[in-house]
Amino acid sequence: MLTKSLLLVVQVVVCVGDGALAGDGLVASFTTTSPANFTSRHIGCNPAEGYRYLRISNGGPVTGGSSCGCSWDLYEIRVYNELGSTVQLTLRADSGSSTGKNMPASNAIDQNDGTYWYGDHDVGLQADCWKPSKLGGQWIEVDVGQTTHVSKFEIVQGGYGNEFAVKNVQLHCSLDANSWTDAFLFGVSSATTTVTCTRNGSPACSGYYPVSANEASCATVFCRCIFITVMLTLYMALT
Repeated sequence: MLTKSLLLVVQVVVCVGDGALAGDGLVASFTTTSPANFTSRHIGCNPAEGYRYLRISNGGPVTGGSSCGCSWDLYEIRVYNELGSTVQLTLRADSGSSTGKNMPASNAIDQNDGTYWYGDHDVGLQADCWKPSKLGGQWIEVDVGQTTHVSKFEIVQGGYGNEFAVKNVQLHCSLDANSWTDAFLFGVSSATTTVTCTRNGSPACSGYYPVSANEASCATVFCRCIFITVMLTLYMALT
């Protein structure tokens, strides 16, 4: 009996979890909840549904800078209620600020676009050194005062001349500051991005930019992709 073999090479993509590494600093973790009128067409948080607490964080790496240790410069967050009036925000918590710079997280809610939050320098947040565990690593949590149906919100970055910006932002929402919704991940400009939301709209929110695909693949699900080559040998019998 003669045999003939055929060699097949198969490349498999495997994504494995990438938790926080030693020295990574504080990485936020969330449980998921939603108000009773939350519907399946909404992905993550739709602030128009009514929440009291909002958490804004980086949805990907800082795009500029030449150092692996850098932070996101967040200039301002503005929130509007159903009547279109600006809501006074109170800082509840944040991931930390750079020592000695005197640019605290409160600068991001001081209604002054000329000041900004200078976050804590953290290795792995810059694009060239990006670690998936840094997704959501720089965050600010604000209290809107009471349960509020948010009609729109604005994220302000430094615009031209400030390279310490992000392309994607995450929004989590909560009624009690203990249980949080899944993330609403959206793309932003380098300057001001205005996101408008409605309770019954489809889509629920609009005005934001598409999520940058190269940042939202493995990074947004906390995974690293590994290519594994598998060689299979098939034997065919010849008689």
